[in-house]
Amino acid sequence: MAEAMVQLAHANDHLQLIAESCWKTPSTHPDPEPAHAALLIRELYTELLRTDEVAARPDDFRAWLEDSRAAAEELESGLNNRGVTAAAGDSPALFSKLTNRITANCKACHVKYRDDPTQSTNAP
Repeated sequence: MAEAMVQLAHANDHLQLIAESCWKTPSTHPDPEPAHAALLIRELYTELLRTDEVAARPDDFRAWLEDSRAAAEELESGLNNRGVTAAAGDSPALFSKLTNRITANCKACHVKYRDDPTQSTNAP
């Protein structure tokens, strides 16, 4: 679980770089392609949700992971379809909203399960 969380943190860092580059591959860090970065995050959440360790966690823990997976899936779809559709939702504002949702879920989970020593038996 800890390794998956580290991978998610790195993938989220790449997503933040992309957001700062107006949802394009950053010139200073050419590795993260926007839709691929979202795909990696979605896949990490999907695989994490399949583990027995996550299945044994409290409902809110699993809900934050599932909501982040859904947000990453929507972000990936929007980035893949950007320029293909003229939908108002395929915009940098929506992409930022989805990214902020993922980050907020991480923070909420960390506050309750990682940062609170009284919850150490439930800590990811």
